[in-house]
Amino acid sequence: MPVATPGPIVQQSPNGLYQLSITDSGIELHGPAGTVKITSQGILIGGPGTMQINIESSEGLRLRSGGDAQFRSGQTMTLKADGAMDVAGNNIKLNSTAAVTISGAMSSSLTAPMLSLGCASGGKMAARLGDQVAVGGNTGQIIVGSPRVFVC
Repeated sequence: MPVATPGPIVQQSPNGLYQLSITDSGIELHGPAGTVKITSQGILIGGPGTMQINIESSEGLRLRSGGDAQFRSGQTMTLKADGAMDVAGNNIKLNSTAAVTISGAMSSSLTAPMLSLGCASGGKMAARLGDQVAVGGNTGQIIVGSPRVFVC
């Protein structure tokens, strides 16, 4: 059974730059370059000015959110895997005010019941090798295209 103390427990380094505080509402670690707070709400990691979080593990890493999750960068963001990368979910959005590049050293695959390239929705059916073409004179018109891939 926990033993109650008369107030918060605070430990400080001899030079005063680092502090550990334990209260009934949580634990806080303070240093000149960052703060870690553990409360009933979760874990918060922050720093003065520019926040930087580095998490390294040779055993793997799993981040999980019971609700929405957002990764946001004020500049360039890179997702990189030295092996295969799998992005799966019900509603995944990649959005950038600049270019988005998806590449693979071997093959890259986009699969969905319907795929729109260059348009928010709709567009024209993409033609595939072997699709039917109506020819009149020296020109042709694609009659049937992919029912799943649309381009603008």
